Amino acid sequence: MTNNVPAHYLLDKKDILILRTFFILFWVLGCFGFVYQELIPPLEGLFTPINVIGDAVLMLLGLYTLRRPTDALIIVSLFVLSFVSSCFVNDLSLMQWANGSRSFFGTIFLIPVFRYIWSKPALYKEFIKTFDKHIFIWLCVQAVCVVEQFIKYGAGDAVGGSFGDGGSSVVSFGIYFFSFYLLNKRLDRKNAFRSIRENIWLVILLFPTFLNETKVSFILLLMYFFLLFPINRDYIRRVIMITPVVVILMGGALWVYVETVERSDEMLDPKFLMEEYLYGDYTVEELAGAVDWLMDNETSLPDMPRFAKIGFIPYIIDENGDHWLVGLGLQGYNGSVNMAQTKVVEEYNWFFLGTNPYVCHIIVQLGLLGLAWAIIYYFLLYTSRPPGYRKNKNIFIYSLLSFIIILAYGDLMKTPFFCLLFFTFTFLQWVPNDEEKETDEVEDEEGEEDAAEVLPLQ
Repeated sequence: MTNNVPAHYLLDKKDILILRTFFILFWVLGCFGFVYQELIPPLEGLFTPINVIGDAVLMLLGLYTLRRPTDALIIVSLFVLSFVSSCFVNDLSLMQWANGSRSFFGTIFLIPVFRYIWSKPALYKEFIKTFDKHIFIWLCVQAVCVVEQFIKYGAGDAVGGSFGDGGSSVVSFGIYFFSFYLLNKRLDRKNAFRSIRENIWLVILLFPTFLNETKVSFILLLMYFFLLFPINRDYIRRVIMITPVVVILMGGALWVYVETVERSDEMLDPKFLMEEYLYGDYTVEELAGAVDWLMDNETSLPDMPRFAKIGFIPYIIDENGDHWLVGLGLQGYNGSVNMAQTKVVEEYNWFFLGTNPYVCHIIVQLGLLGLAWAIIYYFLLYTSRPPGYRKNKNIFIYSLLSFIIILAYGDLMKTPFFCLLFFTFTFLQWVPNDEEKETDEVEDEEGEEDAAEVLPLQ
């Protein structure tokens, strides 16, 4: 590609259509919740149609860019497994299966889109250029939306930024992902601390995550600073140098958190953290031996704590046919809003309502075969390097650790907009090889032997 020719001049109509569709989808799915909840309430009736249309557009975009046989096999295998589990083994209707399948659309249909973008240098450059502008605007929008929601509702799930009510975790993860990404791009390897000072506004834009009672933000904040520096032989020294700053920032973040949620005594009590938050109003022993009591009193337990639900996976599966191999079908996580609840969801609503760890989302619906499918899928996601690209280890580790957290934290992957955030961030780990020279020259000047392993700047 000619270096002095702007990338957008080298795009064909298909490339332009893909870019425009991607960013329209990004803004519509990411902002419609706030628009109808806070600005134009009469639009509430369009919420479900917008989401269904968004899912359809996402599916068509994925099929339009599908090129690799491996990606096609992943899509087909999931549909076959979910169809057999839902319609043959668990006697769900075709409509219930189709509606439940939507909770996997973001997972399976975004990968072909990114592989297509990364396979075309001109399209990749134009995407990165456009995305960087849009994501900075998105970060600023979250600051405005979160402050408005916090003033109006106080700390809680309603403080979901532009995504709206219930999107606090989605927005918090996204803010950390892309503040980290932008700061990592601007980091001068020779003067890392000066780079942070010069781009302190990216750190300041993290503040909305402490106004919505999303406790996982503390972990994401630690990861943010400890993974910011290049991973080479000077990494430990730099981490030691920044540790006092991180301690001060964590203390300030904790103070802001306890002041906003008014739980200072609880937050400083380890017993609360280990029992009240992780397991709710019940001790581990009570939850382990009180299934019958819970079944008789489910109305008093509208949202069982997320970590406790992992322990109830065997109970749910054993009580509904013992279908460990293929699970209970696609009936629990996307069909209860737009369609009537299935018998299983109605009977065990204390399990399906509220936040579920992602591991529950996979095993309960698709069983051990679904778990095997997910392991293979995410292994390929993190190891399939696009030709001509190198790995940015900092983004790779941040994304991987975030995914591990999500496994036990929440079924965020069923939300298409979160998938847009997560998979974009994950693919940003792949950086063109032609930027390697710039990094090697910097590392050679520093006299480091492992220059090839240091991550190039975008």
